[in-house]
Amino acid sequence: MTSIATHRIDLTDARQLQKMTALRDACLGFVDLYDEQYLGIEADGRLAACAAIGYFDSHGRKFALLHTECVHPDFRGRGFHVDLVRQRLTIAHDAGCNFAVATTKGSNSTAARVLRGNGFTEQSWLPAGRVEGVNEWVLEIGSGTAWRACWSSPKGRADRIGR
Repeated sequence: MTSIATHRIDLTDARQLQKMTALRDACLGFVDLYDEQYLGIEADGRLAACAAIGYFDSHGRKFALLHTECVHPDFRGRGFHVDLVRQRLTIAHDAGCNFAVATTKGSNSTAARVLRGNGFTEQSWLPAGRVEGVNEWVLEIGSGTAWRACWSSPKGRADRIGR
């Protein structure tokens, strides 16, 4: 049986940083190690997936930027991307964010499906306007818990989404 745990990643911890580097290498260098909050999913002692969340304020509103999602090829198709999106949205809500934004490569239909399935709509929000080959997604995060209604975890996976 696979052991799975979602946790925050401390980039000052050499062991965790080594796992991030290994995952980055497996994902063709996609993961950039910014000074932001990272979440990771470990499966059988390996970092199977990671994602970052950053914040910015604009026009009196607080935004969460969901980025740098990466699932190791050996662990794709297990719902880890969905779990990381939902976990970061919960963190964004708890941090008082009004909106969550994400960008995807235009060719990444899996990411588009995950974002759309979690309430995001595709729209241009970047100040410079549309960027060729990049799709932009926005989700308004409301008060209360109604906005989470569509996020009930599939049976047997709730333990992966820690609070």
